[in-house]
This record gives sequence, C-alpha cells and structure tokens, in this order.
Amino acid sequence: MPTTYVTKQVSKLVAENIALAAPNFTFGASHGAGTLGPSGVNLVSATSNSSLDKPDIVLHVPKNIVGELAFFFNVVSYVTLDGILYSNFNPITGIGKACGAFDRANGIIKIAGSVAGSYGMSRDDTFKIISMTVDEFSSSKRPAGHISFRTSISNVNSSSLQIRGSRYQIQQVADVDESAVPFNTEDFTAETAFTVTVDVATNMLIGDAQVDGDFDGANGTVTIFGLNGWVIDPDSIRYDAVSEVRMPMNAELLGLNPVRLPSTGKVPVINNGDTLVIFNEEDQVVVPVAGATVSCGRVDVALMEVIDSQGLRLDYHQYTVDRDLGELTFESPLSLVDISTNTLIGPYKLVNRIENMRLASNVDITGNVSVTAPPDRDFPAGSKVGSALLWGDTGARVFNFFHQESWNSGSPVWSDTRIGDDTTAKYDAINNPFEIVNKGSMSERWTIRFISSINIQVIGEKLGVVLDNHSISITDNDISPINPATGTPYFIIRQAGFGAGWVTNNVIRFNTDGASPNMWAIRTTQPGAATESKDSIEIEVRGDAN
Repeated sequence: MPTTYVTKQVSKLVAENIALAAPNFTFGASHGAGTLGPSGVNLVSATSNSSLDKPDIVLHVPKNIVGELAFFFNVVSYVTLDGILYSNFNPITGIGKACGAFDRANGIIKIAGSVAGSYGMSRDDTFKIISMTVDEFSSSKRPAGHISFRTSISNVNSSSLQIRGSRYQIQQVADVDESAVPFNTEDFTAETAFTVTVDVATNMLIGDAQVDGDFDGANGTVTIFGLNGWVIDPDSIRYDAVSEVRMPMNAELLGLNPVRLPSTGKVPVINNGDTLVIFNEEDQVVVPVAGATVSCGRVDVALMEVIDSQGLRLDYHQYTVDRDLGELTFESPLSLVDISTNTLIGPYKLVNRIENMRLASNVDITGNVSVTAPPDRDFPAGSKVGSALLWGDTGARVFNFFHQESWNSGSPVWSDTRIGDDTTAKYDAINNPFEIVNKGSMSERWTIRFISSINIQVIGEKLGVVLDNHSISITDNDISPINPATGTPYFIIRQAGFGAGWVTNNVIRFNTDGASPNMWAIRTTQPGAATESKDSIEIEVRGDAN
C-alpha cells in the first residue's frame, strides 16, 4: 500500500560522550569529560601525541532520517552513504575518506578517532548541518493516505464487518532555525481513534466523517483512506468479521433436489417483470367496546384487523370495516374470540395496512428495485416490498364425474377413471348439476358411497368422511357438507337428481378445484441454537371477484 511520509527539516545536532580512547590523551585542566551542546559550546581543547590517540565522537540525531545526512564539524565536512560516514566527500568524483558509521534507525553518528584526519583538533565552537530530513513518526507509525488489505476469511457477511484504527491530520507548523529564521514545517495532530462499518446497500465504509473506503465481501478485500488531510496508521488497523460457510443440503430433509437450486442455496425472490406489493403496516392500542367505532388515522387502507397479546386475530364476524375512511366498528353484542372460538386475551392492537401493487421493471444486485409506475401515495420509511404469486383467472369447478359399481373402502383407490363396471342406478347431472361456489370450494377428489340403498357417505381423499348416514329418500334433503373454514358448503348435490336402484357400495366419483390453486411452501432454517420459542408463517390469499 502506498505510504505518505510527512517530513521536517531539523537544524539541531547534539554531540556527547567525548571519551578518551587512549591513556595519553588528556583534556585541559579541570574540564573532565566534555560534552558538545546544541551550539557547539563547551567543546574542550585537547592535545595528543598522535592522531590515532583521538577519541571516538558519538553524535546523536533524530531517529529515522529520510535520505542521507550532510554536516560540518570542526571545519571538516561529512556525509553519510549507506551507513558509512565519509569526510571531505567530493560529490563529483564520489571520493571521500571513510571515517565512521551512521546508525539510521537509532540516530547515532560515530566519528572514529582511530582514522587519521577524521576530525580537526583545533578549538572550533561551531558546526553546521547542511542537510538532514527526518520522519516525524517512528518505525512503528507510518501514516498512510491509502490502505488496502484482505481479511483472513472470504464470503464475509457485510453487516458483521467492523474496522477500528487511529488517524492523524497533517497540518502546517511554524518553526525557526538556529539563526531565528522562520520557516514552515508539516506536523501531525494528536492520535484520534475511529470505527467504521459497512453500508450493506452500497458496500461503502460508514461511521466516520474523515474515513472512507469500500468492501468486497466475496473475497474479503478492504480499501480505506483518509479524507480532508487525514492519514491512517496502518499498524493500528483491527477488524472483526463473520464468514458465511456454505453447507451441503440434504435432499431428503429439504424435500427438494438441491441440484435445482443455486450453489449458494439462495433463490431470487424478485425478478424483472414480477408483480410487487408495496405496503406499510401500523398498529395502535385499542380497547374493544361493543358498538364503538375506531379510526386508524389513514384512509384508503387495504386491511384492518384486531390482534390480541397472543397474536390471535379477532373473528372478522365481530366487526365491520370501512376501508375508504379507515374506520373499524365493533359488533354489538361483541364476543372476543377468534374464528376458531378461542378466547382472546388483551391488551389488543388495531393493525392497518396501506399498499400498492406495481410491476418490477429493474432489479439490481444491490437490492434496489425499480417499478414501472410510481406509487399513488406516500409510504413512510420502513415500508416493505413483497412478491406476489400470480395464478391468473381462477374459479371453482366440478369435473371428472362418473359412476362405479363397487369401491373398496378398506383400501380405496382414488382413480380418475372407472375401475370395474358402471352402476345401474344413475344421478341426473343434466337437470340437477352439481353446484359449487368459490368461497367454500377446495381442490379435492370426492366419493359419494352408498352404505344402503338410501343412505350415503361423503368421503374426501384428504378430508376423509365429511358427511355420514345422509338419507337421499327425503325430499329436498340435499347433500351439502360444510367447510368449517368458511361456514359454506364444499359443494351442493340436489336430492332430486338421484334415481332408483342404488345398492350398497355403489359410488359416484367426482373431483373439484378450489378457487385458490395449490402452491408449494418450502421453509428453511439456519443452523444454530433456537432463539424463538414460537415460529409461524402467514400466507395471504387475495384477488378480485367478478
């Protein structure tokens, strides 16, 4: 990753530890060990029997100097090159005398006294730095304008990623050199911690106004950078993330061959051209009172219902709804029960829903969905979009009607064609056709089985016996088994249509189709510990009647 270095010109040099290299080297009287201060003061004169007896001089400079260093000391010029100190270096010829070493990491320059002519011995209280540029940060803090890295896991759940670190801001700082000449240098503000997460809709990093970037969860790559002059310390970056692991699906448990599913196990809910339901639900506390009218505060609502503390719905026969005005009126007298007569328990809430149906014109991988026409009303934040399964025009019907002489009730065969002989007796379906309405209908295969010459059973393949020991000898005693879900008959067979001559075990076979076609509902559960004590699904059947 590219690293931005902020540098500062430094014009101070400190020399210390002028130590004796040989016994016959002495300082002037009463001075003891000498030190060289910032301006070259306190440098002591020394005499020596030989240039080889000069002490090594150690100069301390800031750590992590960027590039090479050039300076004058005791009228001798010095430069550093690849860790070696040279005196009287000629930049044209590239020739100089190696006279010491330079430890860049620790900021130590060593002028070796053992090298003849490595430094002058005359008293000279001044020295001059020609060039020295240092990195303000230590080796563990390299500020970077741009950072790119990859997480140790792939298929990262974007909502789980959290990145933490430290940022600094570059700023101009006024300073003066040794001659009190003002100049500007760059410096950093104090360390500031930051935390960013991922916007799952855009995969952009959010949470800090001075830090930006993006994330690719599939391969776990992250790009992060500072804004408005801010830089980031790469060594401070830490992240938390959760990876999604694809587990093989058992076809037997799933009830569907997984070969038909995408490799991820996910199937698209919305596709281009699908019919969508844009909706918003609100609820309010309500106290059911016989004859009272309650307003939901919205007009042109699609649904209003009352739900108790257990999630049970008040029987819709116990109230009437004016959807245009958004009002619900409780019946009088009022029974607080659901459709199965279970007693409801308060508190109660009134739920209302507004909605529009639209056609999806474009579905983006980011989750954005476009529709062919704008909604005809405003939907508040938090509204949802659901997909609608369309069946087209539907209606109840009776079909596949035939007579059969005998039927094995102990091991019934639900064949759509006659097995064995026809019956002598007949039902007159021309003048007395079977009757069926949408409300009570369902898709089922039925048998009218004679248990005597005048009494019958009505048996459904899935429902079993729904009417028993019903007599066809009584005038107008029509066959009309009731669907308990709607309170209306599954179908009606008129008593007048039965002729004479029926014997035990004769049957009339027919099929019905309900107004609501069948569909498959497949439920998936993520592995892990149970977090809900109660789970359920609601399927709403809707349509227009004409």
